[in-house]
Formats: sequence, C-alpha cells, structure tokens
Amino acid sequence: MVLRTSDLLGLWTVGPVDPNSTAGDAQVSRCLGIPDSDPDETAYAGSPVFTETSGASSIQITSQTSVYNSVTAVQGDLRGRLSPHAATCVAQLLEAELPGVSHVQLSLTPLPATAGTLQGFRLKGSFQVVQSGKLVSSSVDEVALAKDRVEVAIDIVTMNSPQPAGLMDRATAAIAPRLEAAP
Repeated sequence: MVLRTSDLLGLWTVGPVDPNSTAGDAQVSRCLGIPDSDPDETAYAGSPVFTETSGASSIQITSQTSVYNSVTAVQGDLRGRLSPHAATCVAQLLEAELPGVSHVQLSLTPLPATAGTLQGFRLKGSFQVVQSGKLVSSSVDEVALAKDRVEVAIDIVTMNSPQPAGLMDRATAAIAPRLEAAP
C-alpha cells in the first residue's frame, strides 16, 4: 500500500526503496508526551524514492506503510501528531538531527479532501538547508492516514522549488482507497 509510478503524473526518476528509518521517533514521542510506537511495529513497506529534477530544483515524493500490533498504538500516534505541540517537536528534531537545517517553520493543516473519511494529519512547512556551501530554500508536505492498525505516510520534499500544485492531492487520492479497502 505504497505509491507506484502509475500514481504520479509526469516524468519521475525511480530510486531505491525508502528505508524504515525510525531515527528521531523516540525524541518526537517524548516531546509530545506519548509512547514511542516503534517497538509495536510489526510490518513495514516503503515506496521507491521518486525524484523530479530541473536544474538546481528538485522534488522528492515517498510513502511508507507501517502495521502495528494494536489500534491503541496507531491512535496514540495520531493523538500526539494532532497536538498543538507537534509542529514544534518535529521542527526541533529536524534542526537537531539534520546537519545544515535551520529556520524550520511547520504547521498542521487540514487533510486533503481526497483523504475521504480516514483519520490522519497533514504537516506542511518550509526550512533552509546548506548544500554545497549555499543556503537552499526547501519545503515539506506530509500526510499521514490511519485505519485500524495501519498508518500510511506520504512525504513531499522540495529544494529550490515550490510544492507542486495538486501533487499531494493526487498521491492521497491514490493511497486512500487502498487503505480504506484494506481488511
């Protein structure tokens, strides 16, 4: 239940599968005051990293699906990520863990309409990062959807480029029905 090439319009370079990185999850969970759900994860699938590059600009989109041993673990994640402190906790993690990242500004925004009735959250924002000695403007758009014991996240990160209009809507429209249909 991850993004496929056929879900995306345009010419995307298909890279390696997005690994299951749990770096920083415990730190964000502590900041949010919720249990870390990583020990409760029983299965993971990542999409390839899809990249579109034009000159110094790039867009990457990935998705990840995690299955947990209980609905309680998923509901705890959602409760924490929907808290007023979520954007601050994630911003602190990005600045602390990623070299050269600064000026992180994140906010919770409504889910795309294409998410239907699924529970979830959307975190959007901008940051700056030093690449090859130059300060690069970047943006992030993350949608996480949940049903029962399953969480699906879709992430779009841009460098020197605005978020592509409609890309998150298309990606969410591809993933949401698959999650809804899951047993």
